[in-house]
Amino acid sequence: MTIGDRIKEVRYRSRGPDGKKLTLEQFGEKIGLKRSTVSALETGAQGVTDQTIMTVCREFGVSESWLRYGEGDMLIRLTAEERIANLIAEAQTEPPTSPKRRMLLAIAKLDDEDWEALARIAEKITSKNE
Repeated sequence: MTIGDRIKEVRYRSRGPDGKKLTLEQFGEKIGLKRSTVSALETGAQGVTDQTIMTVCREFGVSESWLRYGEGDMLIRLTAEERIANLIAEAQTEPPTSPKRRMLLAIAKLDDEDWEALARIAEKITSKNE
C-alpha cells in the first residue's frame, strides 16, 4: 500500500455532513488543497509533501508513522483531555449557529445540579450504545 492509498483510505473513512465519505473536494478543503491535487496524491501522480502529511495527521487524527510508512494503527489514541481540548478548539472555529458550538455554549451555563442531570443522561446514552 502506498502513501497515496493511505491518504485515500483516510478520505474514505472520514465522513462529511451528509454521513457519506468525503469527496475529493471536501477532503481538499479540510487540508487546504484543490480537488485535482488530492486526486494526484491518491494516484501517486504527485508526491506528498511533509506539510501535507502533517496537515492530514492533524485534521484527521492520523498517526504520522502509519501515513508515511503503513506502520502501527491508523488513528492516534487520544486521552480524554486531548479529546476535550480538540472539541473545544474545533467548536471555536465553527459558525455560531453550528450544533457543536451551540451545545458547548449551553453546557457552559449549567449549574452543579444541571451537571448531575446531564451526567445521568449521558450514562444512559452510552450504556445503550455498548
